[in-house]
Amino acid sequence: MKWLKQNLLRLVVHLFACSLLYRMIDVAVSREFNQDVMETLTKASGEWALKWLLFSLACASLHTLFGWRKQLTVRKITGLYAFFFGSVHLLFYAGQYRFNVGETWIAIWTEARLAIGLIALVILIIMAMTSNRWAMHRLKKNWKRLHRTVYLCGVFSVVHTLLYLKAGGEVFVYVFLLSLFLILRIPPVKKKWTLARLSYHVRIDT
Repeated sequence: MKWLKQNLLRLVVHLFACSLLYRMIDVAVSREFNQDVMETLTKASGEWALKWLLFSLACASLHTLFGWRKQLTVRKITGLYAFFFGSVHLLFYAGQYRFNVGETWIAIWTEARLAIGLIALVILIIMAMTSNRWAMHRLKKNWKRLHRTVYLCGVFSVVHTLLYLKAGGEVFVYVFLLSLFLILRIPPVKKKWTLARLSYHVRIDT
């Protein structure tokens, strides 16, 4: 029971990610494997890659805004799922070219919105490869500097999505959330908000 209480949030995240992957595999297997199906899966996996990335960025922002810490335990996991679904997104896109590496590569680098998405994925790959204690030990202070580029990945990912999807409610939510997360990373803003939050709690307690 104690283990479950300590790891419940992680378990929920893993189960949710597995359910998403299962649904995608089910669509791929149960339907005729044609261009329309590949496009549907490419779109779905790309949107979920962005959502997982925003989930990961939200963990730090929720701590800044409200002082919550529980969600920090899944920040790494959600970031790794962003990398995973981003890779699946690229795989499904390559499927539209029958997994021909040459044709896929040419298609990506001849269209700006695709190149932007690939750059975002490369950043996620670097984040995933260095999300371990060995990398933290080897990079030392540079590890934090490197992992701040995840916000740059967020910018590329949102721009990539904006260029693909029509401007609508969901897209504006992505832009709003990323903008909020970036603003909260500005040192003076983060410091003033944290001090205001702490002073508020002090007044409430007294």
